[in-house]
Amino acid sequence: MWLLVLVGEILNLVLLPRLGGDPVSTGPLVSIVVPGRNEETAIESTIRRLLAQDYPNIEVIVVDDQSTDRTGEILARLAAESPSLIVVAGRPTPPGWLGKPWAVQQGIEASRGELLLLCDADVVYDPSVVSLLVSRFIKGDVGAIAVLPRFEVDGFWEATMMPMLPFVFLALSPAWLSNRTRIPILGVGGGPGTMVSREAWARIGGHQALRHAVVDDISLVRRVRSAGYRSITIRGEKHVSIRMYRGLREIIQGFTKNVYFALGGTPARALFVLAAAFIFHIGPYLLALSGVISLVSGSAPAASELAGIAAVLVISIVRLILFLDIGYRADHAILGHPVMMLGWIWIGLRSAWTVGIRRRLDWRGRRYDSAGTRFGD
Repeated sequence: MWLLVLVGEILNLVLLPRLGGDPVSTGPLVSIVVPGRNEETAIESTIRRLLAQDYPNIEVIVVDDQSTDRTGEILARLAAESPSLIVVAGRPTPPGWLGKPWAVQQGIEASRGELLLLCDADVVYDPSVVSLLVSRFIKGDVGAIAVLPRFEVDGFWEATMMPMLPFVFLALSPAWLSNRTRIPILGVGGGPGTMVSREAWARIGGHQALRHAVVDDISLVRRVRSAGYRSITIRGEKHVSIRMYRGLREIIQGFTKNVYFALGGTPARALFVLAAAFIFHIGPYLLALSGVISLVSGSAPAASELAGIAAVLVISIVRLILFLDIGYRADHAILGHPVMMLGWIWIGLRSAWTVGIRRRLDWRGRRYDSAGTRFGD
């Protein structure tokens, strides 16, 4: 099984396109829509980077989603400096909506662009990102493009836990196949950047259709595919970066809200997937450890122990190839997998208990009943 993962990873790394090529200097108006709630730490840097894009035909629309920190003050100052920045004062979230989809809906309603670029309030864009995306969009006959960023990390826990995201996408998923099909469930979107045509957005019913989606970016692309459009994912690590969370506490709190839905959306499915993850990811290390103990004690390792040792070697190769490709430390690639997986299994259990059993979804100072929410449907 791990050899199959290795083959899939190589296909992803070889076949997935990268953001690049020839940028365009003219084209349709692009509305960059950024929802922001309590983002005082990163939002000024993000907005300044967006306003500094070399594509001339843009408007940047930021929805201040009733922030209680300095976000509104920062946005007001930036808006006074740039006529390309439009700040929308977010209205209270209506019943039946989650906060982020409602904020994005308000931002798009205030926009005029033929193309919409939806991104989070903590991304860092190089100046050429929008022009490169527009160039790709025009040439690609697509309804949506998602950008895979570089996930910036600082400190032990971020460097150990956050590589799970590129690991899932570039090693465990058939991302190379996704770009060659229109199957909705293989659609990929993301907060670091999803460009969609206004036509496709309107055809799916706008964010009204996504009002229950915990991960609205994925839901958006899946619905765009269901409407008959093509979507692609582009690797943009050299042009787009994001530091999603700072420290272990934020990582646990941030992913608790949505991992339950990624695990199947019922407690039984979640426990099944987590048990399989333990067997598939931690089991080889336990068998390998048993084999090493056998060798040290002078006994011949059992066949299962040899299989465990072999699996650990393949896992290490998979991670080393990935980490070197995206610029993470090689020692973390070799040593970090069991710690990463145990951490994510704990997050999965916590999410299943909090969201699945207690039906409580907490995010950005708001609490929702999780019964009516979805992952990316």
